Amino acid sequence: MMERGDGGFAWSHSHNSPFELSKLACMDFPRRLSQPASSPLTLLKPNPDGTITTQVVNAVTSYKYLGVFFDPNLSFKYHAEKAVSKATCKNSGGMPPSRIKQLWNTVAVPAFTYAADVNMRGSRKATKHITGALSLTAADTMEVHAHILPIDLLAAARICTLPAAHPLHAISRRAASRFVKRHRSPLHYLFHLTGLRPATTETVNPTRRRHNYIVPHSTHIEASKGEALIKAQAVNDSAQVRGGIGAAAVMYEGSRVIASTEYTVHNGEAVGVIMGLDLLISFTRRLRGPTIIGCLTNQKPHTGHYLLDIIHDLEERLHAKQDGLARHAERAIARRNNDVWTPKRKGVVDLQFHWVPGHKDFAPNERADREAKSAAKKLSSAAKDLPACLRKEALPISVAALRQEHTAKLKRRWTKRWRRSPRSRHFGTIDKSAPSTKFLKLINSYSRKQSSIITQFRTNHVPLNQTLFRIGRVESPACTIKLGRKAGEIPFLLSDSSGVKEFLRYVHTTKRFKQ
Repeated sequence: MMERGDGGFAWSHSHNSPFELSKLACMDFPRRLSQPASSPLTLLKPNPDGTITTQVVNAVTSYKYLGVFFDPNLSFKYHAEKAVSKATCKNSGGMPPSRIKQLWNTVAVPAFTYAADVNMRGSRKATKHITGALSLTAADTMEVHAHILPIDLLAAARICTLPAAHPLHAISRRAASRFVKRHRSPLHYLFHLTGLRPATTETVNPTRRRHNYIVPHSTHIEASKGEALIKAQAVNDSAQVRGGIGAAAVMYEGSRVIASTEYTVHNGEAVGVIMGLDLLISFTRRLRGPTIIGCLTNQKPHTGHYLLDIIHDLEERLHAKQDGLARHAERAIARRNNDVWTPKRKGVVDLQFHWVPGHKDFAPNERADREAKSAAKKLSSAAKDLPACLRKEALPISVAALRQEHTAKLKRRWTKRWRRSPRSRHFGTIDKSAPSTKFLKLINSYSRKQSSIITQFRTNHVPLNQTLFRIGRVESPACTIKLGRKAGEIPFLLSDSSGVKEFLRYVHTTKRFKQ
């Protein structure tokens, strides 16, 4: 394959892309474990000067390819071990649990969804590192303390948003179209269990606009409500018609009827901006003075960005139309001379976005709020009165809303499963609200070592003589330090914020743990 006439070496020479032969490796994927290992391969690479380079390719038992360690049995045990070894260290030191959980949600989970079926094994190790619990602690107890949900939905939601250029785009849509009877792939089970559909979900494109794109509007966010109301009222007084179009008139015409389980407030406000810009474009006179309009300036790929793309396109159309009205004589001369006349798409009008906190004492915003509530009750305007981009049956479902809805379902299922766990009966005397974020808030102000000690006591797995004797680490379960402390006081000390301080002071005084 490499040495033949149209093989890999020939392609490397024709495309001026030489291979790094030292990185080549050979791996067999046998059907039987008894199959003997393959012998090393010898490659003869012809060089441009006529010489031959000899390279021996050895057989390996593991190889890293596209960020995943492969093994002959495709068990991915080595990959899981490598991931865990990098992610875990000493439990009694390091960052606070809240910071470690933030790293897990922002760094580890996005990386794990790249190969979720392989990396799911590291979830228990992550909860152990966040809470500082012992290895003997049950996984469900550590999950309750760390308040970490499964990550399979994140993988499904991300696959649903893949653009058409992605290799999994067509494959995921075929897998989600029906649950086949035979030869089901992991994607079939993923979409069947989560209920997500790529065809009705929004697409997040990796590239949207050029990196130096400048939005054709400005934003103004005041420090206080009073300043915002004064500035907004002044704008409305100077341009009442434009103020009505930008705020009250926009929502008076209605917005798309949307469900909170499929869309977010961000999507609703973006739709309102689109309708306002559409009304401004239909305005046949020149605009004089600032306009109240709302939009965002985030140009990075994210959920709901397709609505912002529509907003920016409408803004450029608005500038182009106003430029045509302002330079109508120049445009008429160009048309008579059969010359090309290109309108300006930026800097023609002063398009501004003013954020007004609350609706009190600001009539246009109060009316817009009333009309938005009417639109939410399916009292929308006629389709012919809406912008062309909003006349479809429904907008693509928001990924953020899907995650929020499914997360709420998972939390309810998680609570029911925890209530059935035999460990919940013991833990109920300490914290009846679990699973919740109460524990993370309780230990937020303590050091890593202190929070680790609290977790170990709450989970009833603490390195005292009784536990160490059970695992064969000490000779006697008897406590070497005999102090009068009733066992019944422990649940109270571990559940109350003032009791935790006394408990840590007691642990520090008795020197029961190494400092």
